[in-house]
Amino acid sequence: LLRDAYGGARPLSGSVRDHRRHVATALVEVINAIACEGPLVVGIDDTHWLDSASRALLQEVIELVPNGAVLWVFAERRSPYRWPSSFTSIPVGGLTPADSEDLLRRSLGAGSDTDLPSSVRRALEATGGNPLWIRSVALGVQRGGSPDASGGGPALDPAETLVEEARRLPTDVQDLLRYVALLGPLAK
Repeated sequence: LLRDAYGGARPLSGSVRDHRRHVATALVEVINAIACEGPLVVGIDDTHWLDSASRALLQEVIELVPNGAVLWVFAERRSPYRWPSSFTSIPVGGLTPADSEDLLRRSLGAGSDTDLPSSVRRALEATGGNPLWIRSVALGVQRGGSPDASGGGPALDPAETLVEEARRLPTDVQDLLRYVALLGPLAK
């Protein structure tokens, strides 16, 4: 999509604002084409991680999409950025301790009768119920590491967990993720 919008692999010229507008226009065309087929929800997770250029691109896309064409859903933790007042914010906390433990046990393939080591329990409490961090704890345990940073084990890296999870996705979804990742350098 973006390759077509940019006319192939030619070098980019012009200002950052010009590039952002070009990418935003291409994304709006795609969103509008999909929205013409029926109701469309665009969900973006972890928007608190957006850098200023990505946030500016997203804001531009939102402004260019006709009102009512799309339901935008953003999931974010605490963020200093304030979305427009026309947006509705619904605070969502972490999983309950019981649900956190259930997710960890399922991720580990452990039954409810299996005792979790104290280091795993401490790491689970430190996640605050964040499912990605819980999956990171599970991945660290599965790789034989200690999930407790004070236990001398390898540090748990949520990015590594995301890569591991992405490898389980269908190939066409992985390809789409690669294309989306291209936006970062274009938006800077």
